[in-house]
Amino acid sequence: MTNYKFYQIDAFTNSAFEGNPAGVILIDNNWPSDDLLQKIAREINLSETAFVQILGVHKYKIRFFTPTCEVPLCGHATLSAAFVLFNELNLKTNQLIFNTIDLQLHVDYNPKNKLVKLNFPLYSLQQLPNNTEISQILNLPITELYACDNNWKMAICKSEIALQNLQVNANTLTSNGYGQIILTAKSDSQNDFVYRCFVPDLGILEDPVTGSAQCTLAPYWSSVLNKKELISQQLSGRTNTITAQVNANNISIFGTCTTVIKGDLMF
Repeated sequence: MTNYKFYQIDAFTNSAFEGNPAGVILIDNNWPSDDLLQKIAREINLSETAFVQILGVHKYKIRFFTPTCEVPLCGHATLSAAFVLFNELNLKTNQLIFNTIDLQLHVDYNPKNKLVKLNFPLYSLQQLPNNTEISQILNLPITELYACDNNWKMAICKSEIALQNLQVNANTLTSNGYGQIILTAKSDSQNDFVYRCFVPDLGILEDPVTGSAQCTLAPYWSSVLNKKELISQQLSGRTNTITAQVNANNISIFGTCTTVIKGDLMF
């Protein structure tokens, strides 16, 4: 019988049943096949499950799967995996490194307040000339549209209220080439900006809290607002707060987590 340690973590929150839930699976010995990883992620059925294996001193391999496919980067699952290692396994360090498929991610931990800092890449933005189509598809005024790294598109909305009330159809988004899109607006409250993420191309209609979206959002709003440190909220219905800091060559994403389930995956 195969046995893996399993954790379900609510990320970007310090309250259970808020933030974004992620699965974290610890791999002890031989790395499973991609087919098995995908079956496990489908069984867990969260937006992302992170699979983690130790490589050396404070260095780990990490991969991310949605219920339908592998993704190259995931913010809340990285945060959750780091939280498990620091808080549940009580690592004797406050720094570690995750190796993804193509990145090396440096992570820091403050044990006093259980705050995790992720150092993530800055995504490039290429403004697209026509935002009329997406405005018509969403029935939502869009002022700017961008193509971003990792197949994301980002659209700038005029109104936080309109964005919050938006209802979308997955088939409409995917059939028109917008199956992985970030929608964002300047905040009307104490936050700097708000956003929502729809990713039906990856088997998720709407993600509750998308940490990797900060790779695009933070540099954009930093330029618009002339600020290096930004506080944002994802309008998903699950309470969350993300602080991001724009650096010269990367961004730092800060968040807390809470453990809601831990046990064994056996088959």
